[in-house]
Amino acid sequence: MKNQKSHKQHIKEGNAVIKEALRYLRSEGIEIDLGSWISVKEYVKRFHLKDESVVKDWVRRGIIPPDHVDFEKPNTIWAIKAVPYTER
Repeated sequence: MKNQKSHKQHIKEGNAVIKEALRYLRSEGIEIDLGSWISVKEYVKRFHLKDESVVKDWVRRGIIPPDHVDFEKPNTIWAIKAVPYTER
């Protein structure tokens, strides 16, 4: 059996990669505020919504603007801007 890394080791390595990527982007004049983007699950929790289907419905209906949603693959919301919205 090969020496397997612990979850903490993977997280530590992942964080190092992220920090290096952010350093590179800053050197290119690109600033990214990671705190402004959260998962749909976190959005539901943070803004006290019923469930993820509410957020997905708001996106579909345009209540949450398209530029405030990031799609990893078609029809799958990966991240959303941490801005409170309300149904109109």
